[in-house]
Amino acid sequence: MVLSPLRLGFLWTGLLLTVAADPVIKPPKVVVEYGASASAECLTNLTHLGMGWEAPLDPVDMTFDVSTLNWTAETVTEWNISPFCYINVNAVDQRKKNLIVVVYKVPDKVTIGFTNPSESVIEGSKKVLQCKIMNVAPAGNLSVKWYKGQTLVNNSRFTDSTTNPQNKTSNHVIYPSESDNGAEYRCEAQLELGPEGPQPPPRVRSGALMMNVLFKPKFSSNEEIVKQTDDETILDCTARGNPRPTYSWEPPAPSGTSDKAVLKLPPQTVGSYKCTAVNAQGSATKQFTIQPQSRSRTVFWAILGSGLALVVLLIVGYVVNKKMNSNSVV
Repeated sequence: MVLSPLRLGFLWTGLLLTVAADPVIKPPKVVVEYGASASAECLTNLTHLGMGWEAPLDPVDMTFDVSTLNWTAETVTEWNISPFCYINVNAVDQRKKNLIVVVYKVPDKVTIGFTNPSESVIEGSKKVLQCKIMNVAPAGNLSVKWYKGQTLVNNSRFTDSTTNPQNKTSNHVIYPSESDNGAEYRCEAQLELGPEGPQPPPRVRSGALMMNVLFKPKFSSNEEIVKQTDDETILDCTARGNPRPTYSWEPPAPSGTSDKAVLKLPPQTVGSYKCTAVNAQGSATKQFTIQPQSRSRTVFWAILGSGLALVVLLIVGYVVNKKMNSNSVV
């Protein structure tokens, strides 16, 4: 069916009137902290039979002969409000537009701990960190960031659709290693409210959780070769470990030093010594080999030169002595 230009014109005009009749709200979305004020503006370019705002807080009665109408809530004390602007185009046609309102509340408190704090933190074993966020809204805009020191190690977000304040928890699983010993973990609750919300996004950070990781003794190297010296020989068996290791030596160290990490031996000592470091998590052994001093070439030539000089002196003495005896006979 082909429409005549006249009919097309009527349809186009009707479409324009329909579009024009829809109210426009500026801004279309409001993000407001609980207890603060919120406002928006409703606009139309169409002659109407009245326009107004329906809202659970501070509604605006129907008003005539205006093209702009403001809604203001002095104190937002509702968590789920959906104000809308309406326009009565005629006796049977009412157009309306909803204002999106997000009411938020920053957490009262954020804490960090373990799901089972009575268990020790042991290297390689599973450990669950827990972040507790108290009294936050809306939970669907909440993200939790996990930090080790200053490094972000995890980021999670909730999908809860509840608008009222909630207590939420977030878990982070780790398998601690030696490098975690002494490290500080923190969690941070952040409300990601979009470009309409406050910038930077509101956030609350927990205190620091210091890691005390238990691990067995470890050496950088399990074997060490030491050169014999003319002074005392020092063997250093210090191991990393938590709790701090204790030490024993084979063969037994001199009295008073058998449980020390550092062993001092008399000059010219040679041979093998074995050190064992022990704590509640396990043990480790380190082998020391003390090698004899190697004679330098300088010493070799000095001894050889001295020997040759002595031989020369003996020969010269023999010749002189023989000569003197010959003269005596004559």
